[in-house]
Amino acid sequence: MPTLYTLGHSNHDSDTFLGLLARHGVDVLVDVRTVPYSRRHPQFRKHDLEGACREAGIDYRWRGEQLGGIKRDSVCRTFDEASGRPGFVEALGELATLARAHVPAVMCAEKEPMACHRTALVCRHLAARPDARDLAIRHIRADGSLEDHRAFEHRLVAAMGVDAGDLFAADPVQDAYDALSAKMTGAR
Repeated sequence: MPTLYTLGHSNHDSDTFLGLLARHGVDVLVDVRTVPYSRRHPQFRKHDLEGACREAGIDYRWRGEQLGGIKRDSVCRTFDEASGRPGFVEALGELATLARAHVPAVMCAEKEPMACHRTALVCRHLAARPDARDLAIRHIRADGSLEDHRAFEHRLVAAMGVDAGDLFAADPVQDAYDALSAKMTGAR
């Protein structure tokens, strides 16, 4: 089964971060940070990270323009608007295709998947694509453990207070994503 991993660089040092990738056999790192820079963690600046990945035998690709979150000066105010940006759908297709030939990981900064657009925006839309239905999405936690995307979605429904047993709810998972997106972007 093709697998796509996600992870946040958090405050890891380079060796720990690259070790997490190696532990799960990742050979392509797809950076979805809108701004591939870290003031507090210079090892995750695009140039430095790209070099460290190359030395570790991992291909580095930046896709923040297509799959990034929402910048303060962005015309997009919500994740729904961001999913309509030029290149978004094509970049999701690239991820689905990439997972069939490689072991990719989508990376952003946040340690917790529920606090990051990599799940609220990227994985949400990727998992809904017909060409990604057989794709296993797994979130690499800071300690190296894995959380399956379906388990993440169950946790999300509970965390957002969505009643999964509500007969009138169209889709509790999508309602939970909507609530998370609104919380993260400040949209109402």
